[in-house]
Amino acid sequence: MFLISSLKGKSVVAALALAAVLGCLPVQAVVGQDQKPPAKAPQANPTDFTDDFAGFRFTKPDRAWSIYNNGPEAIHQIACSANENDRWSPRFAIIVMPSITMPDGMETRLRQVKISYADPKQSQPFEKLEHQEIQASRLHITKFEKASIAGREATLLTYDLDEEKPYRSVEYGLFFNDNFYLIQAAAPVSEWEKPELVAMFERAFKSFTFLKPKR
Repeated sequence: MFLISSLKGKSVVAALALAAVLGCLPVQAVVGQDQKPPAKAPQANPTDFTDDFAGFRFTKPDRAWSIYNNGPEAIHQIACSANENDRWSPRFAIIVMPSITMPDGMETRLRQVKISYADPKQSQPFEKLEHQEIQASRLHITKFEKASIAGREATLLTYDLDEEKPYRSVEYGLFFNDNFYLIQAAAPVSEWEKPELVAMFERAFKSFTFLKPKR
């Protein structure tokens, strides 16, 4: 599909390395919590956002939220937030990457998150540990189960992080057309206690759909 073909003529090793760097951080860090958002001006988009390159459409959680798009890229990131200058601002994000970079799907994702927040001292090097054996006391996994999104089978991962403000991330991961899609809603736990925010995120998740191939 598009991301695999976009790697032709490039170094697959370099792409995998980039994916590993992105994957070692929770998505909210990649798209704005601990790093700056993609170096592009926010797009004044309508409520519905369509990404023809990555082949999907979704409805923004709120009409006033801005979209940050780093694409088209082999590792393609979309971030939607009320305020990208505020690390605690709730956000809805999508990362699309070649399937080869996420060989075990959300199992790979879970391992990456656990390594990112692992306790300093481990009994063995990470590469020798199963993800169940990686100790990460700041990370609290609340869900890791089969789910569906866009009418397709997916895996749902939900976790809380012990940060300056306790932080929660809800992530759906699935393979489609030789790519891996990671779709995330993230915000401080206190924000998740607001029914209106939960409803906004649910609308965004339910609105996510893949575009039909152009003939």
